[in-house]
Amino acid sequence: MRCRPLLSALVLLCLPALSLAGPYYVRGNFYCHDGETGSEPGGTCWGWDAGNEMFDDGLHGDGAAADGVYGAYVVCDQPAGRLEWKVGTADWSEAYPSPPFDAYSNAVLFTSGPGDVIHFTFDQRYLGLGWQPIFDAVQCDHALPPGAALEVIGSAAEIGSWTTGVPLQHAGVGWQKVITIGTPGDYEFKFRVVGTWDVAAFGYDYNNTDGRNCTITTQHALTDVLFQMDEQLGRIRAIELGPAPVQRTTLGQLKNAFRR
Repeated sequence: MRCRPLLSALVLLCLPALSLAGPYYVRGNFYCHDGETGSEPGGTCWGWDAGNEMFDDGLHGDGAAADGVYGAYVVCDQPAGRLEWKVGTADWSEAYPSPPFDAYSNAVLFTSGPGDVIHFTFDQRYLGLGWQPIFDAVQCDHALPPGAALEVIGSAAEIGSWTTGVPLQHAGVGWQKVITIGTPGDYEFKFRVVGTWDVAAFGYDYNNTDGRNCTITTQHALTDVLFQMDEQLGRIRAIELGPAPVQRTTLGQLKNAFRR
């Protein structure tokens, strides 16, 4: 089971985008263009050139120009399968996602073979409303194999005590489910492919192979919690809605905000 502790507090506010050095590249073993600048010794891919550079110009699926969100469309040149990647600078002085206890673990993606055009984003903005991570979130549109479904699994008994997950529903741009948690307390959780840790599991470090768990603290007994993952943001959250049953207007407002 790949589950890791996370000791951090949520910041429930939105702050301006960070301005970091860059330039940034989507580096991994899915893109191994021969002769690329900065390629790793021994032909192990993970290099960088113009073909995997990211931009914050509003032209690469990155929202508005200079908004702190970088985007790139990268053409896979490797065989079909489960491959790995990071967003990083040319000298690896910055790399995302990189859990502090295992900076060499990577995010994963799934391709059908050479020629797949994969979209990536790197979001430096501080984002409140319970979303994790708070900033420096990465995502790609090949993060799951076709047809895969997700479940939430974690330390609370109602989400399986890390043994059996609860299937999620796909809605709008992500996955979600309201689950009643019986006992107030601090809990950790991840979203994973139903029934297995061996395909993809999403937490604070996206679908990093050895990433940290997300967290929630509940204040009330028998409280409804909304678990969500936004595939476009590359972020996860769990929000305590209040003692069950939840008022329909409250849940409806949250769902509408999620769909944007």
